[in-house]
Amino acid sequence: LGISGKLGTGGNRLKGGGAGIEIVVRGAGQGAQRLASVDPALPEPLAEGDRLRLGFRAGANTHLVVVSLDESGVVTAVEPVSGKSRTVQATQATELLDDSLELTGHGLERLIVVLSQDELSVDEVMRAARARYDEARGNLLQLGQLDVPGEQFHRTFRKP
Repeated sequence: LGISGKLGTGGNRLKGGGAGIEIVVRGAGQGAQRLASVDPALPEPLAEGDRLRLGFRAGANTHLVVVSLDESGVVTAVEPVSGKSRTVQATQATELLDDSLELTGHGLERLIVVLSQDELSVDEVMRAARARYDEARGNLLQLGQLDVPGEQFHRTFRKP
């Protein structure tokens, strides 16, 4: 998982009330872009060099944690990389990570976005992701919701 950037403000792409996420897949270089599948059981295929741009709408939530989980069970903190959840503004406006993500390696990887009204420990979210991985016997397509407070959004990607 290649990660760079910090939290920023972006355009209003998500519509309606409540929390939500949108992930745009951009091809290598100046390649075409598309929205990632919203069904975590249907992995979005990625090509070499594709980058992901994560947008979220916090709704009434004020805390954010994003982790990734690959099919070998490795959990990586995406945002923030350690400590406590990032404080975000409870708003209907869309926030974006300033930079995009590139998922490295091969096989499946799941991004999990947790938006909560409670402050969360990044380690707690990572442990919860690993526990669900173990319960699913390593099958990312069968991964359930994490045992942490807040709204969760899962997206699965198939790396080249």
